[in-house]
Order: sequence, then structure tokens, then C-alpha cells
Amino acid sequence: MNLSRIISIFGSAVLEKYGIVFILVLFVVLNVVGIFYNYPLPNTVADETVLMAATLKMIAEPSLRPDYPTMYHMPLGAYIYLPFFIALLAFLRFSGLFTSLEALKEFGILHYGKLLPMARFISVCLGAVSVYLVYRICERLFNNRFISLAASFLLATNLIFVELSHFGRVWLPQIFVILVTFHFILDFYEKEYTRFRDYLKIALLTGISFGTHFIGILIYLPFLTAHYLKNKEKPFGDIFIKNKNFWLFNLVVIMMILFVYYLNPYGFINYVGQSIKAGTAVVGDVSGMTGSIDFWTSMTDYGKVLFETGPTLTIIFILSLIPFFLYKRNLFYIFSSFILGYYFVIGPVVGSNSIKEHYIVPIIPFMAIISAYGIYYFYKNNFISKKINFTVSVIFYGIKIFLLTIVFLYPVYLVALWDYWLIQPGSIVLAKEWIHNNLPQGVRIVNFSPVPINENRESIQDVKIYTPGFFLRGQDYLLSVGDDKYPKPNYYVLMMSNYREGVSAEVLNKHFDYAVISWGDQAKYMKAIEEARQFHVKEENLIKIFPANAGPSTFSMDLEIWRHPFYNLRKMNHAGPVVAIYRLD
Repeated sequence: MNLSRIISIFGSAVLEKYGIVFILVLFVVLNVVGIFYNYPLPNTVADETVLMAATLKMIAEPSLRPDYPTMYHMPLGAYIYLPFFIALLAFLRFSGLFTSLEALKEFGILHYGKLLPMARFISVCLGAVSVYLVYRICERLFNNRFISLAASFLLATNLIFVELSHFGRVWLPQIFVILVTFHFILDFYEKEYTRFRDYLKIALLTGISFGTHFIGILIYLPFLTAHYLKNKEKPFGDIFIKNKNFWLFNLVVIMMILFVYYLNPYGFINYVGQSIKAGTAVVGDVSGMTGSIDFWTSMTDYGKVLFETGPTLTIIFILSLIPFFLYKRNLFYIFSSFILGYYFVIGPVVGSNSIKEHYIVPIIPFMAIISAYGIYYFYKNNFISKKINFTVSVIFYGIKIFLLTIVFLYPVYLVALWDYWLIQPGSIVLAKEWIHNNLPQGVRIVNFSPVPINENRESIQDVKIYTPGFFLRGQDYLLSVGDDKYPKPNYYVLMMSNYREGVSAEVLNKHFDYAVISWGDQAKYMKAIEEARQFHVKEENLIKIFPANAGPSTFSMDLEIWRHPFYNLRKMNHAGPVVAIYRLD
């Protein structure tokens, strides 16, 4: 046996044994990069602080119910966060960094943005566990190490999955719970004999999935399919109507739904309201949250997202459906019940009200599994005919290696490019620091941007009076502290996003000294500058802009909600929106 053969065998053995470890390490490395993005700002990534804030409130009270008006998510995600934050706060207290619980509480209220990396770290952990669950599911279904490793790698390097794994949002807890539930559904499906306890485990997990995010209830569809396939030789009535275990399963799910409502009625009512609005939009001519959305747009938009953000995975997935249907027929039905059910709900139903690119992510682990099966099938079965001559065989072998390289390395390139921009200095952080270091104490600022600026007492009092819906606990706490603890410098800040129905005359008549606006492209610049003209903003009165070389036509892409990533990531020249500060006459 020559040396190259020995190396090949040894390399294959190492990859087969430790491949999943390498993939998990790669995933963690890709996601730890940028974990301090825009530190220590708390609100630069959508609803990233919702679960964290509810968890901190539960610890501070203490309470086991995250029933807060600001907790507009379902409640169970907060329980996933709870042990992590208890451990973090215990470390901060007993390490000597904080000499009292009161000091730690004050830190949590005034500087909770500095705790955000823990929420992001939780997402990284849940993402890694989800990658491993995909590996275990493939091992169970196919007993083929190549398929297991390929599926894990495809998920670990998927751009939207990695993007969500960076941030402390609800989606990684949701994906994690869906995959755990699906794993038990497969265990249920493969058992020759099932008992009530098998139904009970899945019912409880289905309730937990629903309690993590409203859309999680759709994991019920694979269970329903598996239950039918296990009993398909029986009459329909015996499968569903006369099956005691099936009815007890549904009863447990209903009880779990009621329990979730008890834990946090605010989140429950929020999602029920959104669902009703979405349903109304489906059957009637109703404008959605993001404007009027027609049926074709809501039906096709998420398919476009999949092609734009993971074209190789999406193409391989579509092709892989053929052998998966032909040779794994029952698994095809179980998988497709979730994929199609989920896509239809977030597309024509929820999508009729609001289209958000990241809503599609829960189906990506299932796409990765089917794609890995298809890659193995096409690679091993007649992808190259053995009857063709040597020269053509070499050419086709080269093409095969090239295609596999594209499939597995192109996503890594996109993720690396996205990570690169995530670690660049953010314009919002730079603008905040410049304002606090250069504008005189007490001046009045009109803020059209997401830049957080220290507010003085007068500013906070006006928020409490004129926009009480935006009055925060941290602001309430600041009104109670002495001047020695009050953040300096501070300013009167008119936050325009708080006044959606128009600014009250009492506030509008105050004399303002500066305006801060932001934009992402030329169209958004024109809209932003037009809105700011009511305060007599003039382009010639620009005193500072971030980045320094930006202008009205500078392109800026939101790193959490975007389309055409390959084109846009290469087109970017800075992280965050353009932020401009103007002096007012």
C-alpha cells in the first residue's frame, strides 16, 4: 500500500470520527465573530432585547411568569435564557465586580445593553446544538456518516441561519425546540409499538414549541403524518376518531396552550392579533404591516429569499426531492408536511400581513437533511456512467469535484464576508460617541436616527407626559436617582420615532439646536432629509457624518434584514446606516 493510500484512509477515518467536532468548532468560530457587534448599544438589532429584558425582570422581581407588556413574544424562550443569566449575574456578584445586589440591579437597568453578548452567546450555543441535532437525526435515519456530516455542514454554513445565530432573538430557541420535537417524532415513528407516554412526550414538546413562538405549533403536522403512517393499514376512524392516545395527545396540547397563555397573556394576545390580521388580509383586500401585499408576492417571496441567500442549498434541495420521494417515501411525507405547511403559513397566510426574510429559517435544517441525502445519492448513483471512456470520465470527475466545492465552500465565503462587516466599527456607535464628546451639555436635539443619546430629566418627563407608551423602566429609574449618578453629558432629545401620530405643539415649539438623521441609500436619504425639513435642516449645515466619506448616494445595508447578499455584501463600504449631524438655524 503506497503512502497516498495510507494518508487517504487515515484522513477518511479521522473525518468520519471527528467530522462533527470540526463542523461544530467551525460554526462556533463563525458565530463568535461579531458577538460584540455595536457594543454596548441595546437596540440596534430589531427585537434582540425582548427575551433578555423579560428574563432580567423575572430574576429581579423574582418571578416565574414573564407576563410583562414589553414581552410580546411567547413566554417559554425566557426560560431557556434563565439559567444562563442566573449564572452570569451570580458570577458578576460573587466575582467582586459588584459589591451589592443593589449595584448589580442598577447596572441591569441602566446598562443592560452590556449584557447583550450573553443573549448572543445563548444563540450560538443553541445553534451549535441544532447543528448537532441535525447530525443525530441523519444518523438515525440513514446510518450514513457522509449524509450526517454533509447535512450538519450545510446548516452550519447557511447564511441566514448563521445570521440569526449571532443575535439574541427568538428564532434560535424556536429552531432548537422544533428539532428536539422532530427527533422524538422520528423515535415515535420508528417504534414498532407505542404507548401513551410516547404520545405524551411529543404533546408536551409540541406545547413547548408553541410556547416558544406561535409558529412552533406547526411541528404538529409531522406528528400527525407519522401517526397516520404508523396506522395506515387501519380504517380512518380507528386511526383518528377511536384512538384514545391520539385524543389524549390533543388534550395535552390544548392544556399546554392554556398554560402558555397563563404564563404570558401579552405575548399570546399579540400573536393571536397578528394571526387574525393576517387571516383577514388573506380573504380580503387589507394592507399589511409593510404595505399592500398581493397573494403572489406573499406566496413567492420566501422562495426568492431561499434562492438569494442560499442558492446552492435551494437548488440541491429541489433536485434531492426526487430520490427522497422515490426511495424514502414515508420520510418524504413526514418532512414535507412541515416544510410545505410552514411555507404556506408564513407565505400566503402570515405573509399577507408582513414579510420578514428570517421567518423562513426553521425549514432550513430540514432542507439541509434532504439535500445531504440527495448529494450522496447523486454522487454514488450514476452521476458518472462507468461505460464512458477514460478522458470523458476524468472531465466529469473534475466537474463533480468542482460542483461539490461550490456547494460546500460558497456558503462559507458568504458567511465570512458577512462576519467581516460585522466586526467593522458601526456608524451608530461612532455617532453616539462623537455627540457625547462634542455637543455642549443640555442642547436640544431632534433625533431621526437609531442613535441612542443620553436624555436629561426634562426630556424624560416629556416622554412620560406626551408618549407614555414609549416610557421605559430605565427612564423611570433615572428620574429617581441623584445628580451624582445621572449619566453625563445629557441633552433634551426629541425622538421622532416616538411620535407616530405627530409631535405635540408643546414639544414642537421648543427651540432645537441640532438634528441627527440616518439613511441607507439615496432614496432613503431623500425621504429622511424631507422629513427633517420641518425643523429647517439644510444640507450646508452638516457638521459631522459617519462614515466620514459618506454622501447622499452612499449604500448601506442592514446586516439583519437584507436581500441579494452576494451583491450587497460586496457593494458595502461600511457597517451600519449613514448618520449625519446638522446644526439648526
